[in-house]
Amino acid sequence: MSNDKLIKVTDYLVQVIRCVFNNQKVEPINNELFSYQDLYFLSKFHQVENIIFEGVKNYIDDPKLKNYWNKKYLQNITMCLTQEEEKKTLEKTFYEQKIKFMPVKGYYLRSLYPREDFRFMSDFDILIEKGKHRKVKKMMKRLNYKVEQYNYYHHDEYIKKPFIMIEMHRTLLPQDDDNYSYYQDSFSLAKPLENNKYCYKMSYEDLYIFNLVHFHKHYLSGGSGIRYLMDIYISLTKQNLDTDYIDSECKKLKIDEFRSFVENIALKWFKDGLKINSLSDEELYIIQSGAFGTIKNHVDKNIDDYKGRKIKLIVKRIFPNVKRMKVLYPILNKFIMFLPFCYIHRIFRGIFSKSAHRELKEINSKRSK
Repeated sequence: MSNDKLIKVTDYLVQVIRCVFNNQKVEPINNELFSYQDLYFLSKFHQVENIIFEGVKNYIDDPKLKNYWNKKYLQNITMCLTQEEEKKTLEKTFYEQKIKFMPVKGYYLRSLYPREDFRFMSDFDILIEKGKHRKVKKMMKRLNYKVEQYNYYHHDEYIKKPFIMIEMHRTLLPQDDDNYSYYQDSFSLAKPLENNKYCYKMSYEDLYIFNLVHFHKHYLSGGSGIRYLMDIYISLTKQNLDTDYIDSECKKLKIDEFRSFVENIALKWFKDGLKINSLSDEELYIIQSGAFGTIKNHVDKNIDDYKGRKIKLIVKRIFPNVKRMKVLYPILNKFIMFLPFCYIHRIFRGIFSKSAHRELKEINSKRSK
């Protein structure tokens, strides 16, 4: 899709989101520069299919596209309902097992939306009490979850098909993150709920700040898209936030400039209703990043970091330094003698990883230039 066409589709997509947010009538596409097919592809790329379909479903004149999109729409609603029911089961089970836990991000954000399925959520992010990950693993197995990842990086992954994926965090941020120390004792930033003393919840301000931290992390690594801007807009307009506290903490975290940048875009697009006739380089980067960023953006950043030395980049990706390996393999913090075996595991993990193959292919395409 050309940049000119992308700008037109983005402008219309933003109009639809704004109208649905504010319960206003959506106007149909009134030009021949792009189609509802183009709109679907961009909405899917950013995982906002449901809110867009809700706005345009009466205008889609392609029966095949409308039927396909409607199936995805209903599937996403089913997924949302299933996730909400599973949340109740998890909260009850954590309480019974007497394990402190703290959900973050979309777990609470989606309740701010006009309809919860308008905020797609691929997984739950839950911080668990220190030293309880083995007990949580047993608990999740009893709940019929498959252990997808365990004792790797700073979270374990559990899956229950077809719709539930959970990241159980030992820490909210990895140890090599610049803001790790700020979130090292994350439970101190939260309070237990009145009806569940084991379920901790941050204030709306601290949840908002952590969402900004997460947005910033993705933005710098591989990109992040429209859904993050929607989260910002909905948080700013549906909550009475203490902006002085947010100002202070964002400065500590060194994300105050980023916060100003993304808040301005969110409000310009979803509140002010300004027509998008052009996109800055930063705005275009967001649009071209999709929901979670792209391999291309990730590789481009790494190549820049290594000043174009692509062979060195490949070697460092396969064999990270010891500090990074301790982040990826927490066991090394206690038993450094396992380092050679962890490198071997990383090599085999990469061999069977589709994303690693896509990353290597992208790096090789740069090498041929």
